[in-house]
Amino acid sequence: MTAEPETTTESSAELNSKIGWFVSLTFWSFILFATTLFAAVMLAPKYLTHINLTVERYDNQVQLLTLERHTQYLNRIGDAFKHDPHFAEEFARAQFHVGKTGDEHILLEENLHFDVSLLEPIEELPQATTPWFTPYLFSIAEEKNTRLSMLSTAAFVLLFAFVFLQESSVVKLRSTVEVMGNCLSWVTNRYSQPDETSEQ
Repeated sequence: MTAEPETTTESSAELNSKIGWFVSLTFWSFILFATTLFAAVMLAPKYLTHINLTVERYDNQVQLLTLERHTQYLNRIGDAFKHDPHFAEEFARAQFHVGKTGDEHILLEENLHFDVSLLEPIEELPQATTPWFTPYLFSIAEEKNTRLSMLSTAAFVLLFAFVFLQESSVVKLRSTVEVMGNCLSWVTNRYSQPDETSEQ
């Protein structure tokens, strides 16, 4: 006769333990989610500034490298003028359309003309890239409505966690689960009786 109360007590304690574990896990999950929202709103402007500065620094390095290459090119052109008379003649003929007296002029296609600009090495440097989440980061950092929505959501989640996900909620949640279980059992028994009667 005493076995049923003990069994009922053990099952009730086990149910309370499971519900308590579930409530605790849900509580800390909500806290983590709200903290993430707050951190995103607070840190987004600073991280966006860091990305912009990184891109600007890379662009400056590209410009510096381009200027260095162009300077080296001009130095090579200057050396060619000093040490290669034939190059100077070709350059003057191409730029000013002049030639020696008595030279015969043969019309050539445009792509066969001497073009000193072709001597400059052309190498395209890769453009700066930003992380895939930069548009979302910009939205959080710059759009006021997005920031307010995230802060409101975080505040609501914190309020819900501290009001409804406490130890006192375990008893209420357990009662709700028991009521739902009893209702489900009643519905199951109610609609299974005609089947059993028809089989008899």
